[in-house]
Amino acid sequence: MLQQPSFSYYQNTEVTRPGSYAEVTTIAFAPVMQPNNAIGFIPVKVPIPQKVTLGPIIGKVTHSTARVLVQFAQYGFATLSLVASDGKTIHCQRQVIANRPTVFEFTGLESNTVYKVVSAYKFQCSSSFKTLSQGSAPLRVAFVSCNSRRSYNQYNDTNKSLG
Repeated sequence: MLQQPSFSYYQNTEVTRPGSYAEVTTIAFAPVMQPNNAIGFIPVKVPIPQKVTLGPIIGKVTHSTARVLVQFAQYGFATLSLVASDGKTIHCQRQVIANRPTVFEFTGLESNTVYKVVSAYKFQCSSSFKTLSQGSAPLRVAFVSCNSRRSYNQYNDTNKSLG
């Protein structure tokens, strides 16, 4: 009976794609003790951990949708999540290509809510955004000037530029 491997020796790296799932694995040979006390080696596939190389970058945000761009170092599947301040979580999973930006599109978001982007992968910085409100906001216009009537009356227009 074979025992659990005690350590791994990395020999080569390969990309396997069973179906639509892609993962990067390394073939390792683990030593095992066989029943006759001889040492044997069995091949073991060891997944290489995913690394974020760019992002997350917040893209177009509406009252119910948002886009987030992230780039990963290896092929595979990645899942990003948005966590609202009330704890509600929305997930989006995409197949990613190594060193190519991938856009994660989230739908069904609540309007006027702050969401934080989280993932199982370590980001360089944290990202969050606020969805737009559903209705239109009232238009407010303000005009500010440093001119006053008193300074206009005291101005000596020798070139007749003011008419």
